[in-house]
Amino acid sequence: DGTEEDRARLGGEEKKPSKVDEWRQYFQDRGLGPADVPLAVVVHEVVGFSWFVGSWSACFALQPSKVIGHRFFAERSREVFDKARRKMDSWSSWMNRVDLFKQADKPRLLISFAEASIIRNAA
Repeated sequence: DGTEEDRARLGGEEKKPSKVDEWRQYFQDRGLGPADVPLAVVVHEVVGFSWFVGSWSACFALQPSKVIGHRFFAERSREVFDKARRKMDSWSSWMNRVDLFKQADKPRLLISFAEASIIRNAA
């Protein structure tokens, strides 16, 4: 690394820092380094899992597709939801192997999981 004078004397221009260098500098200016990455990953995963559980629980309790479905598609909603429930029953066989899910309303769990996935991806 030379000074700006050295670069001008050699006829070169100052090299623009790469995006990686910009990000590195950004984090270093805030006192963060590679040692902080594991904690950042853990925090990220905890927040993500909390969002996952929260959105799934909310969808299980509120049943947004059922509420919206009945409002907008009243005449066909029963037929559509019955068909979806039958399909979910065939896909939910793995839940019978988990004690927590044996007594649960499996179609409702799976539908709320799908609703939560849509909400999380839209957010």
